[in-house]
Parts: sequence; structure tokens; C-alpha cells
Amino acid sequence: GVVETQRYFEAKFKPDEEMSEEEAVDKIEAVFENSVNAHKIADVEVGCFLSSGVDSSYVSTYFKDQKTFTVGFDFGEKYNEISWAENLSKELGVEHHTKLISSEEFWAVVPKVQYHMDQPLADPSCIALYFVANLASEYVKVVLSGEGADELFGGYTCYNEPRVFKMYQTIVPYCIRRAIGAICKKLPDIKGRDYLIRATHPLEKRFIGNAYMYDQKQKKAILKNSSIATDPSRFVRRLYTRARRYDDVTKMQYLDINMWMVGDILLKADRMSMANSLELRVPFLDKEVFKVASTIPSDLRVNKYNTKYAMRQAALRHLPQATAEKEKLGFPVPTRVWLRDEHYYTVVKDMFTSPTAEKFFNTDILVDYLDEHFIEKEDNSRKIWTIYVFLVWYQIYFGAVEPEDEDVAQSNPTQGADSPFEDSTDEEAADDKTRVFNTLKNTDVVNNADEDFIDDSEDDFKFEEIFSGNNTKTAKQVNLALDESEDPVSEDEADNDAVKPSFKPTLEDHNDFFENLKSQLQNTDDLDIEE
Repeated sequence: GVVETQRYFEAKFKPDEEMSEEEAVDKIEAVFENSVNAHKIADVEVGCFLSSGVDSSYVSTYFKDQKTFTVGFDFGEKYNEISWAENLSKELGVEHHTKLISSEEFWAVVPKVQYHMDQPLADPSCIALYFVANLASEYVKVVLSGEGADELFGGYTCYNEPRVFKMYQTIVPYCIRRAIGAICKKLPDIKGRDYLIRATHPLEKRFIGNAYMYDQKQKKAILKNSSIATDPSRFVRRLYTRARRYDDVTKMQYLDINMWMVGDILLKADRMSMANSLELRVPFLDKEVFKVASTIPSDLRVNKYNTKYAMRQAALRHLPQATAEKEKLGFPVPTRVWLRDEHYYTVVKDMFTSPTAEKFFNTDILVDYLDEHFIEKEDNSRKIWTIYVFLVWYQIYFGAVEPEDEDVAQSNPTQGADSPFEDSTDEEAADDKTRVFNTLKNTDVVNNADEDFIDDSEDDFKFEEIFSGNNTKTAKQVNLALDESEDPVSEDEADNDAVKPSFKPTLEDHNDFFENLKSQLQNTDDLDIEE
């Protein structure tokens, strides 16, 4: 009668400081080749995502006579890796497929992507990933990808910080660094400013991962309810405690494996591939590969020459030097460019001044962020995108669909470009593409909810009670009473706002369930059916 949750694996680093560069490279090459070959085993053709970076490029070198897939944006080489990927594909002799994503396509599919994500993810590359998965799904059922290489082998540019900041932090006392950092925050966005700001604090206060958008002070300023603003460093304290014996680079990798990789990298890879009925496999994250990666000395992971140094040397045995040593770009998306375009500035501003935004945020501050970015006073693109994506996601799941559209939403939830629901009227289709959804009023929600868990004093759900471990009775009522299909309402009753779902399971209902279950288990030899 007791449920226990235990962790069965933890990524622990045990660097072998005696390991030579050649030995490290040999080990990486051997274990990675085994992993890729194992991940290629399938009853169907297996393809490969391909960018201009070393990770997916290294994977693709094992794909002779296979298909590779790349997408890009029409904003110059920085945002378009297609030409790099095409050249490598020709050299490898693989069949290559590409798609150039237009600005209109990208913005139109944002709601659909957030619908498939289920939870708000403010990484714009998930949308690019949606397009490359969609492209691949036209040709194959399984693809390999390069996720995990950065976390395991030390690939992110920010992993250089401990080495770069070391002298400054050693020479300049902390109190003076704090004063310099405070002054720099008031300066315009000039070269060197961010370095002095980031070098102010020790690693444990400075680094919570790539998703660090707002500090506590900024969150208190933008949130209507400032009391819910939390110190970001609180989320990583326990991880830093576990990693306390590691050097700073390894601490950063440990945090990213446990937070960034799980909460962003693999989340978007899983959701965007599944949204296109595509199976995605990640050979870098094989446990045997990690066994090797965990022993690589820190100076062979990140040094003055490059990040992911030893892994790049292994890839260099299979790739052109320009590809193996190419600077880390991530999956570049031109959001900062779009947000300085008047059309997309207006799209976001409309969302920032919407009733949904008013519900949570001090919208004048949101607009200030947007204006600062638009006039190029500050690069606020990541802060802006974080809020915008949350608002889009919130409208989809808590206020996206008018009551009369509920049947459409349930029967066809993943169709369409302008919203996740394709069945729109001609009038809606002619509407400006910037309008994402109609907001569902709180009163509409209340009128269709179970009165057992509605607070009569406010037009909102008691979420605290529903999900509280101390109120299992309420939780059971929610799980059962919301299944309206078991308690059909007549057409006359449906017009009456006072009608509430009232389904309560009987003993007979439970017996029917178990009888059905038993019938499905009749051919199972190792179960006691009666029990």
C-alpha cells in the first residue's frame, strides 16, 4: 500500500586525469561507433537529422546510402545551415533533403507546436525542430540525432566561463565585482558589459543553466503577484551540493544533464518527433558512451582551443576540419530579428496587452522590454519570447477555444496552421493571422465545472485543493466527475447552465470494469485472474 520513488541511475563523472589525448580520442571513437551502429538497427529505414555542427554531422558519417534532413531560415548563413549540410552530404554520399522555413510559416505554427509540447517551452528551436521532424516524416519512420553531446562532452560555449573568469575573480574582490556589475547593468548593451555582469558572482549564484531568463528582482517587477517570485538559484542548490567535489566545468555539465537536457533538449526532441509520428534516437546518450565521457579529463573537454575538444578530435577522423571544429551555434532561430520587425513587434505587443497577460503580469513592463528591443537599445529577445510562449500556451490550454468549438477541438486537435484546430470558419480564416485564439471566459469554465470543487467566492478552480496530497477526496471527485461521457445530458438540459456533471461510480460500474479486465487477461498464464 505504499509507493516509493527511487532513482536507479545518476550521471556521475570520474575524470581520469592521467588519460592522454590520444587515448581519450580512441575511446570516444570506438564507443560512439558501436552506439550508432546499435541505434541504426530497425525493421524500417533510418534517417538522420543534419545541421552544420559537429554532433549530428558525426552521427551522419555512419549513414552511407541513407537520408539526411536539414531546415534553415532565409536570414543569411547565421540562421541557415542548409548549404553546410548539403556540402557535407555530397561528401558523405547521402541523399539530403532540406526545407527553408519562411517567417510566416514559423509564426503560424507556434500555437500548434505549443499544443504538442503540452507545457510551455520558451526555446524557439523547438519550432525549427518541429519542421525538420515534419520533413523527415515524409521519407522515414526513424531518425538519429545529436542530442546529448554537449552535456556529456562539454560543448556549450558558456563552459568556457570558469577559465575566462578565473583571473578577474582572483584579482578583484567580490565586493568590488558586485559594484562593477551593478554599474554595468545600467549601461547600454556594449561589448564587455555582459562579461563583467556574469563574472560578478561565483558559479553557484551565476549559473542555473541556459534557461536563466529573469532574476528574482525582475520577476517581482513583472508579476502581478510578486510573492510567487522565487530565487532561481534555489532550483539548483541540491544539484550543486551533489556536485560539490567536481571542478566548475563538470558542475555546469552535471546541472545541464539534470535540468537543461531533461527539461529542454530531450523534451522538445521527444514531443516534436512524436507530433510527426517519428521515432527519434539519440546515440550520444547511450550509457556506454557516458561511461567513456565521464572519464575524460576536464581539460580535454573544454580548453583554450575549443569546447568538446576530445570529441571533436574523434569526429575529425571522419569529418572535414571545418565541420569538426565549427563553433557551437545550437539551432539558430532569428527571433531577435523578427522582434525588430514592425509586424511581429505588433503581434507580440497585442499579446502582451491582452486580458490573458493582464491576468498575470504588469503589462507596462512587458511592453517596455519589447520597446527596448525594438529600438535596439537592448537585446531582450529571450525574455520577450519566454513570456510570449507562456501566454500562447496558456490560451491554448485554459482559454483557447470558445465553448461552441469544443467538439472540433476534441475531434481534430492537431490540425491547422494558424491554430492547433484547423476547422475554422471562412470569417476566421480571413482574420488577421496575428489573432491566435479567442479567450474562454472564466464564467464559461465555471458553468461547465463540477460544483464540488468550485469556490463560490471566485470564478476560478481551487487548483490547490485538487492537487493537494491532503485532499484525496477532492482529487477522486475530479477524476471521476469530469468523465461526462458516462452521464449523458439531454439536449434540453444542455442548454441549462445550471446542469453539472453528476456521474458517481457504483459498485456495478466497478464490477463491470474488473470483469472486462479479466476477459482481457484470460490468456495470461502468469497471473492469478481471480486475485
